[in-house]
Amino acid sequence: MSQSVHETELTADEADAYRGLSAEQVAFLRSKIGRKPRAYEGSALEQYHADVRATHEMRQEEIAREFAEDYCGPSMGDLRAASARARSARLQRTPPWADLDAIRAFYEAAWDASRRTGTPHHVDHVIPLQGKNVSGLHVHTNLQVLPAFDNLSKGNRYEVAS
Repeated sequence: MSQSVHETELTADEADAYRGLSAEQVAFLRSKIGRKPRAYEGSALEQYHADVRATHEMRQEEIAREFAEDYCGPSMGDLRAASARARSARLQRTPPWADLDAIRAFYEAAWDASRRTGTPHHVDHVIPLQGKNVSGLHVHTNLQVLPAFDNLSKGNRYEVAS
């Protein structure tokens, strides 16, 4: 019957080969990692490699932060605040009698149109929820599906016919 790597006793010469680790330390490492420890395990070389990995991870985090600042900048907070305001407005502008299934159908139609045409489509509020002169409701009669370009160029405006 053969012994597993964990159960094998180390000779004194073998323990000396692991840079001054005692036989108990080598056996402990062997039990934890499931293999014989590398000759440099616990040495300055291992510490060097650990330092290099830590430095690399810190640098990657720094690069990610710089990227976010360059491309999102301080306006990222503004963007999140605006998004929260829009969500809140939509919730506050949805009356209890709104037909949520009909509203959901508009969002499904926009997704389907985007998928079929390959052009992004949005659900637009004909009368904006937060218009300058007039505010609409988040109900199915105030919704329309538009290509994203048209919706974004329309902005938050509603032209009142004179």
